[in-house]
Amino acid sequence: MLSIRYRAPSILLTGRFLPSIILLFFLCSLGLPQSASADFNRAVENFAAERYQPAMEEFARLAELGHTGSQFNVGAMYFLGQGVDKNIIEAYGWIALAAEDNHVTAVTLRDRLWNRFNSDERAQAESRFVELQKSYGTAALQDSLWPILKAEQPALNTDVEGVPNRAPEYPKRALNLRIEGVVDIEYTLDAKGYVSDFFVTDSSQKLFKTPTLEAVQFWRFAPVLIDGKAIDIPAQTKRIQFRIESVNQPAGTADFLQEQNLRELRTLAEAGEPMDMFTYAHALILEQENAAAAEEANHWYLQAGRAGLSEAQYQLGRHLAYGIGCARDIQKARRWLTLAAEAGLPNAQYVLALLLQDSDPEASMTWLDRAVAAQLPVAVVKKAWWLATHSDDQFRAGDEALKLIKRQIKNYPDTLTARRTLAASQAASGHFSAAVTTQQEVIKLAKKFARPVAIEEQRLAAYQEQRVWREPASTGELVPEHEEDSTHET
Repeated sequence: MLSIRYRAPSILLTGRFLPSIILLFFLCSLGLPQSASADFNRAVENFAAERYQPAMEEFARLAELGHTGSQFNVGAMYFLGQGVDKNIIEAYGWIALAAEDNHVTAVTLRDRLWNRFNSDERAQAESRFVELQKSYGTAALQDSLWPILKAEQPALNTDVEGVPNRAPEYPKRALNLRIEGVVDIEYTLDAKGYVSDFFVTDSSQKLFKTPTLEAVQFWRFAPVLIDGKAIDIPAQTKRIQFRIESVNQPAGTADFLQEQNLRELRTLAEAGEPMDMFTYAHALILEQENAAAAEEANHWYLQAGRAGLSEAQYQLGRHLAYGIGCARDIQKARRWLTLAAEAGLPNAQYVLALLLQDSDPEASMTWLDRAVAAQLPVAVVKKAWWLATHSDDQFRAGDEALKLIKRQIKNYPDTLTARRTLAASQAASGHFSAAVTTQQEVIKLAKKFARPVAIEEQRLAAYQEQRVWREPASTGELVPEHEEDSTHET
């Protein structure tokens, strides 16, 4: 994967009491989509171009997330009157807030400002600092926004009854050429433990993609229980490694190299670059797949998210929503996901839509629409399913559903989900004969992949009787297979 690094230029702010005030943090990019670039990077670029007002707006938004560098820069810009009216009291409040992290530059400047104030100015400055601290200090943000980190999480990717899932077949050509590699996949783990909406996010060799997708269709894990209920877990990730064992290779060589890679990534993360923090956190999730790794990953996601990195905000929000490596907190999850979604990250828009589908269906559909507009494949298929089967009349539109699924179906790896959605959309748009034919294909696929067919046969019966299928958008609670039921109407 091509990596392009950009290091923001150092920016010098000068003033009577500020002989050398520098921005505390810089940001680099490693090839994430432009929509996921961090606000701090944009703020730095705006400042360098003397676009002070938008720079100030960006710094202020990140300062409210507890990003120390942005808090410091807000204070410095207030002191110099760049992008805002000059206000030394406001400047002190933000710089003192940044000094809570004991950064030497912030502490030094705070103390120098304090020493220059008269008694009235000191009273005003201390009052403003306390006021800001109540909303944006460390303690306040821990309560309102930051995760409670702990090495606990749902039992993800646990094989059912100890039976291991099918491993991808090693491609013969890769074996002959002695090619090794990895494939990263993303999928939804549904409330029954089946894998759906899967796709490859990265692959070191094209040869490994097809056998991986073929194997995934047969996978099933133990259902994930949260608060005693089995629910869908979207955007789960897993790394599949293709290795060739060799008698000439010392035992444990691959594991040693993996650990070495993680150590190198951690060293980069500790240098303070938000993108490096995110890269290390994501590698922990993919490489180690345990609760302790998830807890540590959340620490780094938080630091990168505070710097405005949308990908980190998204992953942190998703982990908060499902209690992965932290205490589950839906309100905090919604806030982080909203930050990433508003920054234009389609994955965050999609997961936020799923999170809100029961509590706020209108907002849910709005976010799903934005992910569809960004052409996120999983969002397009989900939107088609909702439009075809939603229990609420205001959200149903069969013709639109059919148009959406036809746009996506040829290239969607999860053929079972895609064909099931096509059948429901055909029925919803009045094409019952086509829906019957498609649903019969769905049943064949379900049998092939060892999936339940009872519910699929109920759908087929509805289409044969020229009845459309209706079911709630949410499928959160697990019910025994023989009790599966949804509604269908004329």
